[in-house]
This record gives sequence, C-alpha cells and structure tokens, in this order.
Amino acid sequence: MDNVLYKSQLLKRVKFFSALDEFSRNDIAKKLIRCEYKKGEIILKKGDKGSSLFIIDSGKVRIHSDNHTFSFFEPNEIFGEYFIIDKNGHSANASAVENCVIFKMDYHGFKRLMHQEPSDEINHCIMKSFVDRLRKMNDIEEELATKNKKIEKQNIVLEELNATKDKFFQIIAHDLRSPIASLLMEIEYLKETINDLKKEEIKEELSEMTTSTLKHIRLLDNLFNWAQLNRGTMPFHPELLQLKPVIDECTDQLKGGFKRKDLKLKDEILDISVFTDSNMLLFIVRNLLGNAIKFSHRGGEITLRSFIENDFVVIQVIDNGVGMSEEYCEKLFVDNQIESVLGTENEKGSGLGIKLCQEFIAKMNGEISCSSKLGSGSVFTIKLKKSI
Repeated sequence: MDNVLYKSQLLKRVKFFSALDEFSRNDIAKKLIRCEYKKGEIILKKGDKGSSLFIIDSGKVRIHSDNHTFSFFEPNEIFGEYFIIDKNGHSANASAVENCVIFKMDYHGFKRLMHQEPSDEINHCIMKSFVDRLRKMNDIEEELATKNKKIEKQNIVLEELNATKDKFFQIIAHDLRSPIASLLMEIEYLKETINDLKKEEIKEELSEMTTSTLKHIRLLDNLFNWAQLNRGTMPFHPELLQLKPVIDECTDQLKGGFKRKDLKLKDEILDISVFTDSNMLLFIVRNLLGNAIKFSHRGGEITLRSFIENDFVVIQVIDNGVGMSEEYCEKLFVDNQIESVLGTENEKGSGLGIKLCQEFIAKMNGEISCSSKLGSGSVFTIKLKKSI
C-alpha cells in the first residue's frame, strides 16, 4: 500500500494534484510519507511551526480551536497546504475523528520538487487550489453572515417575547390579582351586612360585582387568546359572513357600558358581507367598542360605521371622548408597546386588547389605523377583505 503507484493514484483523485501529468504525480508520490493516526489523536497543534502538506487516504480529520470546529476533511482531500506561502505557526489544531491513514510531504521535500521540471505545472495546481479554497471560504463567510442575520432576528423576536411575557406576568400580578382580591372583599362585606342592607342596596352591590366579574372574564379571554396566538394554536376559520349580526352581538354584549355612562349609540353598519373569522372579528369590534366606552364622557356619543372601499370592507368605531395625542396614537401599534390609561371614570385596562386586535387583523391580511385629537375623540378604522 506504500508503493509509488498507489500514492500516484491517490494524488490523481486529489483536486490539488489532479491536473498534473503522470510523471509529475509520480515525482510527488516518491516524496510522500505514510502515517497512521488513531481516533482522537492530534495530527498537528495550533502554533506548531512544523510545515507539512497532508493528504487523507482514509478516515476523517477535524480542524478546530479548542471546542470550536472550523471544518472537516475526508479521503482525497488535503490540509496544511498554507505552509507553501506561510511558514508561521498553524492557526488551528487538526485531530483524527476516526482512525486515519494520511500521506504527508514536508516543506523541504516540496522545495526540492519545485526545483524540478515541470514546476510551472505544479505552480498552476497550487494557485488553482488556493483559488478554490478561497472561494470555499467566501461561501462559508456568506453562509455565516446569513446565519448571523437569522440569529439577530431570532434575538429580536426573543427580546420581544420576553418583554411581552413580562407584561403578561404584570397583568396577572396587578390587573387580575388585585381586582379579584377586591371582589372577594366585597363578597365578604355583603355576607356580613346582608341582613342590614335594603333590597335595592343589595341589588346595587350585586350589580357592581357582576360588572367587575365580567370585566375580569374579558381580561382572562384576552390572556387566553394571547397565549394561543403566541403558541400558534389560535383557531382561524375565515369565511364569508354578514357583518351586521356580528356588530349587533358586540353592541348587545356591551349595552351595560352604554347604559352606565348614558351613552348614545349611532348605528351606521350596512348589511354587507365580509370575508373574515367571526370570532376574531367579534373580539376586535368588542375591544374597540369597549375602549370607546371607556374613554367617552358620560352622555357622549359613539358611532359604528361601515362602507365598501374598492375590495375592502371598512369598519369604523368613532367616539367624541377624550381623544389622544398624535404621539400616543402612533405608539398604539408599535410591537410590544402595551400601555394602559385610565378611562374617564377611572376604568382600568391591561393594554393587551389593542395588541391582540392588531395581531388578529394582521392574521386576516387586514389593516388597522387610528386618527385622534386630544379632547375631540378618536376614530379607529379596520379594513378587511370583502371576499376571497
């Protein structure tokens, strides 16, 4: 196995030497030394100044620095060829991944070879090999750059998820736990004083408790929907449906809020069809309408309007309440910018609803926007596809 013919045939299979004629390959084969390395054995160490060209006959070699792997080389491949132009110490370690048979040629053997004919042909092979290796390195660098960009994007997503997760726990700790604790105190109070209260007072207490409970159920619904959306398990079944029945269901669910603040509802919803998910649309309109109630003054007016614009159905929720500054309006739809502001009668919220509205509308390939003026009310506009 150590004869010149065998080594010459090996050289013919190696890209570095494949263009050489048989005479040149035989000359190089005479200068190759056969070496065996066991699995895990170090072939060369980082910083070693010993210069050799290594040609793998069998086995696999790992090029690495500590625990970081740069590349692997397999049969009919070479490594260490940089010694031809650079005599400085090796920049990485090379070790046998499995039992290996490797032929090597040291620097002096190579120099003697270069003084023989035809050195031009050998130089051509060397240059071609370096060009191929540089191209391979460029490809690796490009691949690494692509992976780094992907990692950067993933890091941004992780940061956003962490920010939303922190807000989630904040909602549970503050916006959910505290009111439930308060509701429990009201129940205890009612239990202790029920014999001393008048019938109307009891009804009033129970009505307040019902309103508070419904509000927390809506918050739990928001949290549940948020969790489903982030896990990718949110049901999504778009279909062609009539808009008005969905809007009527929303207004019916929130009629208590209209009554409590003595608000007037102006219904300008057309009897038109829209391609959407009924549950998501119900959630979106209910949240936007709930916000309109929250930020309306007692005795104010809220308008629900719809119309067709090109291939879209446009739905608007309009109020004449407190309104928002232009800066705050822009922040509403910034990713993970979940903020909550007290309503006109100190109604509390989590800020999660508007975020979910935005994500649901994006899932339906729709659009949501807001226009507002501080002290003059707000207009929330939704655009959804009219048909498939």
